[in-house]
Amino acid sequence: MNAFLAPVLLSIVMAPGCTDAACAEMLLQPGEIVPPLPGGMVSMGGRCLGNSGCERSIGVVGDDRGNGIGLYSGDAAGQSGDEPLWEVIDAIRLPSLGPSEGLTLSFCLAPDYGDGVVAVVDLADPDAQHPKVVWAAGVGPVSGRWKELDVSRVECTNPLWPGAEQGGEAWPSS
Repeated sequence: MNAFLAPVLLSIVMAPGCTDAACAEMLLQPGEIVPPLPGGMVSMGGRCLGNSGCERSIGVVGDDRGNGIGLYSGDAAGQSGDEPLWEVIDAIRLPSLGPSEGLTLSFCLAPDYGDGVVAVVDLADPDAQHPKVVWAAGVGPVSGRWKELDVSRVECTNPLWPGAEQGGEAWPSS
């Protein structure tokens, strides 16, 4: 399986975030083909959207210290060897995460965004069926553009809650 498809639940408990001036400038631009990522950026995972054979995807980029700095949406743009290439549609900066927060690329829903919802959730209670959503963004299913979402309209499910219909990795313990 392609390494890009592997992470269903991406849990990143990040350092306080990207705060220096160089880091503030790091965000992918529409029309860029990735990989390779621009200098100083690293891929921190991603996943395909929809059921169309990975025509569109979302990815997380970070700095070289392992701090997540942004999300991008992209359309398939061919391959380089075994690695898929993506044409960036849009990018959005990630907020800094608190000590008990994590980023999930799956298991969240919001009206009008299908499976294109990414959220920062509070992991303080690993047994919570629906962890508190601290921040969320969605990729428009037609436009492919990011929009920050009203967290009161986003629901995430802990995939390890007894009776959950989807499987996945455990929420990390703090």
